[in-house]
Amino acid sequence: MIDQLAFEVTLVPGPSGDDIDVVDVDTENAFILKLTHYLQGKGPPIHPLITEYVSEDDRMPSADSTIFRCEQLLLTLCGNCCLPSDAAEKITVHYL
Repeated sequence: MIDQLAFEVTLVPGPSGDDIDVVDVDTENAFILKLTHYLQGKGPPIHPLITEYVSEDDRMPSADSTIFRCEQLLLTLCGNCCLPSDAAEKITVHYL
């Protein structure tokens, strides 16, 4: 799935009315690196913000899943957990 991701910085209106990119290249590269590293992990992340809202019973069945994080990202970006049938089709991640 990672190979099918494309990243785009969302442009914002600048003071002169032109759209500008407000994310520098280093920040963009760090975001991509951190997201791809996260997607390669197993199961739901162990973090207080998550464990507070998702019970251990709900987390345990997917604890060793190597696809859980990718499925969740697909659900967030596309509304389903299926990869596009055309391997050349990209899934665009827009960020600001």
